[in-house]
Amino acid sequence: MFKDYYIFNNGRIKRKDNTIYFLNKDGSKRALPIEQVDKIHLFGEVDLNTKLLNYISRYGVIFNFYNYYGYYSGSYYPREKNVSGFLLVNQAIHYHYYDKRLYLAKCFIESAAHIIYLEI
Repeated sequence: MFKDYYIFNNGRIKRKDNTIYFLNKDGSKRALPIEQVDKIHLFGEVDLNTKLLNYISRYGVIFNFYNYYGYYSGSYYPREKNVSGFLLVNQAIHYHYYDKRLYLAKCFIESAAHIIYLEI
C-alpha cells in the first residue's frame, strides 16, 4: 500500500544505498521506504539534489512543495507518472499534419457508428 509522507521540518533528503533518508537539522535521521511511498509533501525548507530526483523517478514518487504559510507552490512529477505533456505534444503533431488529422477523424466516426450499431 502506498502512503503519503509529510515533512514539516527543515533538513535534507538524500539517497544512500538505494534508500532515501530525511536528515533533520538537529541531526536525527529517518529512512523513507521508497517502495511504499506515493507522494512526499514538503512544508519545510528541504535540500535535495538531482541524483535523488532521478532515483525517485524510477519509483514514480511525486514531490509536492508548499511555502512557509502552507500554500501549494508546485510539484515534481516523474515522466512516467504524468504523461499529459507527452500526450499534448503528440496531439499537436497530429493536428499539424493533415493526413494524421484526417485519420483520427475517420477513427472517431467509425467508432461512433460502431457504438450506434451495437445499441440498436
